[in-house]
Amino acid sequence: LDDGLILFFALLPIPIYMFFRSSSLRHHQGHQQSQRKRRLFLQSTMTTFFVVLIVKLSSGSSWTTMLDLFLEVLLRFLFITLVITFLSLSYIMLKVRRKASESMPENQPTRVKSIAFHPTESSWMILALYSGHVVICKGDDDDDKSFCRYAVSPGYVVRACLFAPNNNDTWIAASDDKMIRVFHNRDGRLLHEFQGHDDYIRSLAIIVVSTGRSLLLSSSDDMTVKVWDMESYECLKTLHGHLHYVMQVCSNPHNGETGIFATASLDRTIKFWSVDEDDSLFTLDGHEDGVNAIDFCHDDDENNHGNNTPFLVSASDDLTVRLWNYQTRQQLHILRGHVENVTAVSFLWNHHDGDSSSSSLGIVSTSEDCTVRFWSFRSCPSTYSNNNEEEEEKEDGEAAIKTIQYARLGRGWALATKRGSAANHHQVTIGLDQACMVLNVQSDGDSGTVTVSKETNMSEHILETGQHVPAVVHSNSMIV
Repeated sequence: LDDGLILFFALLPIPIYMFFRSSSLRHHQGHQQSQRKRRLFLQSTMTTFFVVLIVKLSSGSSWTTMLDLFLEVLLRFLFITLVITFLSLSYIMLKVRRKASESMPENQPTRVKSIAFHPTESSWMILALYSGHVVICKGDDDDDKSFCRYAVSPGYVVRACLFAPNNNDTWIAASDDKMIRVFHNRDGRLLHEFQGHDDYIRSLAIIVVSTGRSLLLSSSDDMTVKVWDMESYECLKTLHGHLHYVMQVCSNPHNGETGIFATASLDRTIKFWSVDEDDSLFTLDGHEDGVNAIDFCHDDDENNHGNNTPFLVSASDDLTVRLWNYQTRQQLHILRGHVENVTAVSFLWNHHDGDSSSSSLGIVSTSEDCTVRFWSFRSCPSTYSNNNEEEEEKEDGEAAIKTIQYARLGRGWALATKRGSAANHHQVTIGLDQACMVLNVQSDGDSGTVTVSKETNMSEHILETGQHVPAVVHSNSMIV
């Protein structure tokens, strides 16, 4: 082979690597591991290139000859790079078009993006659908359940919804048309609508401050968090600080009266805020990729008021669930086991021992790996330990006490939990690509075990409810 071809083949792996790297829209290797592989690959290629140059120079080749050789190789390299770049872009555009066609809202009628229970009516549940609809379910027993389906923003994804804590009168939804809408609970009338953000709205939450005033919180892809007055729906404050999409905003059940809440962002951080301050109070930093969801620990003991449970749990694209003590700002544990992005997480139970000095914590998470995983731990004010020491020693860190696979129903996107009639009974609702599953769960805090006593698929109800509600057109919203 001539010298130009030798150098050409030495550099050829670079554009080939660029092609395969760009055609992989998502990768799930560890962040540091993938960086090491990229550095090793490029170092090997460049080392080959310089070895060929040194050999040619040592053989007596003139600098003019080497310059001509370098220009020849550079032209060949640029040509093949352009060809491979064109093929790569064509492949990506084809894949994006196919994925976009499959992901159109009307082609995903049952994908659930958000789930919330009513703050006082425990049998009421509201679901936000990828199709642009909201479904309200009322009733505990399967035979007594009633469903109403509302077309909030046809053609736009509804990513967040919740009940407003004002005498059961209203519910609120936010969609990809950047609008926030308020509806009457009894007949679905549109009461208010206003532009919430400059980009997609990811999450809504309500915080009730010490004066009894209710404030609406919203987070968005425009990297901001907004605080709204729930009577006038006037924006009281816009909070800046995150450097990427703000995926969730969550009010603190223990410090809500002080106006404290937290946000999760794809900038890999969790920030704490006060409705009275313009800047964040502090930041929890530790995830290696974007943070999708967070949840504050609640107290099963209503008299404890969160004194021994300053815990927050987070779910991330780094495939982990992490437990934090937000008072000491320490990361307590990393839970590994999911093999795709972890999209939602929630505390399931918090059982206190008799003296309230320690408790059993239960966590549930879902992921794009189509699984729901349950985790159990023991905690006390000054120490923290995994309930299963053998699993804690595993190299992969997998500590889930129970895993449920929903491969045929698609990826998991949303979670909501509520306490049942007994302290160890819980209801877990999971939003998937092709279903909404309701699990009745029984837990044993002492042994850290979970038993699913009943499993219900609500997908048929979600699809069939629309025909029973009269069509009413109001502004940009239609109820069908």
